[in-house]
Amino acid sequence: MNILLIIDNFGAGGAQNQLSLLAVGLKRRGHRVTCFVYHPQNFFEARLLDAGIPIVRAAKRDKLGVNVIVSLARLMRRETFDIALSYLDTPNFYAAAACRLVRRAPALLVSHRFTTELQSLSRLQSGIRRWSNQQAHTLVCNSNHERRLWQSVMPQARCVTIYNGIPDAPTAQSEDRLASIRSKVPDWPLDRPVVLAVGTVTPRKQAALILKAMEILKNSEQLRFTLVWLGKEKVTMHTDVHYARQLRESIEQKQLQQHWVWAGEQADTHEFYRSAQALVHASTREGLPNVVCEAQMAGLPVIVSDVLDHPDMIENGINGFLFTPDNAQILAEKLKAFFDLSAQQQHDMRERSRQRALELYSLERCVDEYETLFQSVCPATAAQP
Repeated sequence: MNILLIIDNFGAGGAQNQLSLLAVGLKRRGHRVTCFVYHPQNFFEARLLDAGIPIVRAAKRDKLGVNVIVSLARLMRRETFDIALSYLDTPNFYAAAACRLVRRAPALLVSHRFTTELQSLSRLQSGIRRWSNQQAHTLVCNSNHERRLWQSVMPQARCVTIYNGIPDAPTAQSEDRLASIRSKVPDWPLDRPVVLAVGTVTPRKQAALILKAMEILKNSEQLRFTLVWLGKEKVTMHTDVHYARQLRESIEQKQLQQHWVWAGEQADTHEFYRSAQALVHASTREGLPNVVCEAQMAGLPVIVSDVLDHPDMIENGINGFLFTPDNAQILAEKLKAFFDLSAQQQHDMRERSRQRALELYSLERCVDEYETLFQSVCPATAAQP
């Protein structure tokens, strides 16, 4: 099949990571794959270029992105694509608009990767999402809660869930790996356990909630770990920059500088997963958090909010812990509960976390499900030798 994958960029985001992995997986199955982007960020582009996957770029020139739609339509006219799959809301709109401009357009599938909060959207924003969905053959969600949302507001739409796909990787730690980490993060602690948090420093990642939980533990003399944050601290939105500055000030005010390390953006997060004791993820506004899937695949217990699809991923006290959203006291209790476990109990939790990940997030399973979906959309093409 000839497949077109559409996204805003290949920067260091969960959706970008997933689409690049899918592109390589489909290419290895013998399909022709082309990617289309309109922003310059290129964190994952090397993965695509190494696999021989072409990337078509159309730099966005204005707020609406008319030239992006036109460029995408021209690409569709030049190539005989069987399938066009877009990730994220704006690329979904551009893909739907471009298909309307092409006589023999590919079958369009749009994917929702975050939690859509319809009540917080303007009428225009909500209308654009609904219109894009109406143009698509299938809505692909990476979480069941997002699929159920769109099924409830657009019952006529065909909706499916395909969980993220995560490459398998060895889980064993080694002195060489720790030495490599120390070369990238000189402040990586060697004298106490590490809890990881991963993501760009923005309000929706709820770093302030994690900090509050750590303050509670410190005041009760139960703070037994250092939090290492992997991710960009400086972003373009002024409010987020201000948020990051406030966090630094709060860390100093609470005298937690020795328990909080900013590690910045890292190309290989897997070696960090394998050298930490747990992951904490406090965000409540995502689809299926890629970092949670990756951490579980690396055999890392996860402490995550009790919302979205998280209860399907984490069994409380078995392969991680669930905490009440926005409740720092409960989060502190769950962090304490994890470090109250014996070394053998923590080891068993790591094994169960990895086993659950192998069941849910196998990359081969993910590519299989997309390939099956594509074949159901274009059965005649899929049957060709």
